[in-house]
Amino acid sequence: MAWRDWQQTQAAAFTEMVYTPAVAAFLDALRLTAAVATALGHNRLHAIVRGLYLPTADDPHCNLANPKRMNWREQPEAAVLYDRLTTLRLEIAKHMEGFTEPEANHDAA
Repeated sequence: MAWRDWQQTQAAAFTEMVYTPAVAAFLDALRLTAAVATALGHNRLHAIVRGLYLPTADDPHCNLANPKRMNWREQPEAAVLYDRLTTLRLEIAKHMEGFTEPEANHDAA
């Protein structure tokens, strides 16, 4: 019984001191990634966020990385980054109007 109590105490301490802060920092990074992916319409970045599974310490079925659950729009830094990138993307698109990509010369090799 003492062994089990010691194990549970150690696990709780690890969760509180290491796992929970690491998960919080990782979720902040994921929120920024989701903001960038959304602002730039970048499907590969979206796939990174959508493909992750990050359980809570006490519930292996609760995915903290679920895009609906982590709601990046509520993180001020992510929201500001999204706004800045969206504005930049629109400005670049405005300057790119009328340009087309040159046809690739497939016979050149």
